[in-house]
Amino acid sequence: MADGLARAASTLTYPNAAAALLAAVTLLSMSRHRAGSLTDPLATCVLLTGLGATLSRAGVLAFLAGLLVFAALTGPGGTIRRAAPPILGAAVAVGALIPSFPVTSASHPLIAIPGLLAGLGLTAALTRVRARVLAAVLLAGLALAVLIGARHNPIDSRLGLRSPDRSAATSVALDLVSAHPLTGVGPGHAWFAWTPPDGHARVIHYVHDEYLQLLVELGAIGLALLLCLLAAVVRAIRRRAGPLWAGAVAALVALTVHSGFDFLWHLPAILITVGLVIGLASDGVLQQTEKEAPCGSDPYESPAPPDS
Repeated sequence: MADGLARAASTLTYPNAAAALLAAVTLLSMSRHRAGSLTDPLATCVLLTGLGATLSRAGVLAFLAGLLVFAALTGPGGTIRRAAPPILGAAVAVGALIPSFPVTSASHPLIAIPGLLAGLGLTAALTRVRARVLAAVLLAGLALAVLIGARHNPIDSRLGLRSPDRSAATSVALDLVSAHPLTGVGPGHAWFAWTPPDGHARVIHYVHDEYLQLLVELGAIGLALLLCLLAAVVRAIRRRAGPLWAGAVAALVALTVHSGFDFLWHLPAILITVGLVIGLASDGVLQQTEKEAPCGSDPYESPAPPDS
């Protein structure tokens, strides 16, 4: 719970980290859509509904960053056909959950369950719509969401980007970096303390930014080692093609972006997922799938006409 709201989580980790996992898995699920299939977009819609139910701003931002990368790697047309139906369906399902988010209110399953079914039905219906129409519907849906969000609602505290505690923790962390720039304070020795205007002191062990946390604990040496690791990952996954590879790269981008907003690297479930996605995006795994489909093929693209 945060800001008086009951947020979805998982048995593995807390809401924001659960959102990171869901964002990455959703991008992978989207990359596996087959033309004419209903189960693929419906599964993606359910995953997106889970992501929305966490009310994680960083999770949504990370998913959007991964989606942009996926569109850049595979083309906007195919991305719209894959993403728009489940996104719009999930928006309906999450909208039906809004009355159940405040901790002061009882759950409303009679609204949430039909909302989920309506979202799945909308997803199924939109899978048959042309990409241009989908784009128009998606833009209209986003505009409607902005108008609704501009009015007071139970989750308005999760619609902005402002977070005083995180800003204060970042300021304290930067002070520690300036005091120990080369080697940091040591692994596990970082503590961040400040007193906000309400007079109640805050003390935390992890700043909500893995890159800054690493810089505080390991200094410039640790940051240099991290850059070497990232360079090795980029080298292992580069120069590929196809929607599966693009989905894996997009998932890695989503996890990379989200790591700047939460302490994800301290959770085994996240690290295992990162390792699996890197393996999926590397040459060794994709060489096996190339036997079944050409590496650059996309089931959403029309096949080339035969030579006359």
